[in-house]
Amino acid sequence: MPGPLPITVIDADADLAAAAGRLRAVTAPAGLSLGDRFSLALALRDGLPAWTADRQWRIVADAGGVQVVVVR
Repeated sequence: MPGPLPITVIDADADLAAAAGRLRAVTAPAGLSLGDRFSLALALRDGLPAWTADRQWRIVADAGGVQVVVVR
């Protein structure tokens, strides 16, 4: 059995929270949660794609300015 996935815990600081809040308008129609918005905001901040199994993220990717990779 493989070992656990490498996970890094990122603090939700004020800047990240503000970025997640700015994404509310574009993510609400797709039903994305606050946690989803934090994930997208983190991807934007770090200039990385956001990986997910949730196809709804693809709906907001362009409007949110974030690259989304849907794994299924």
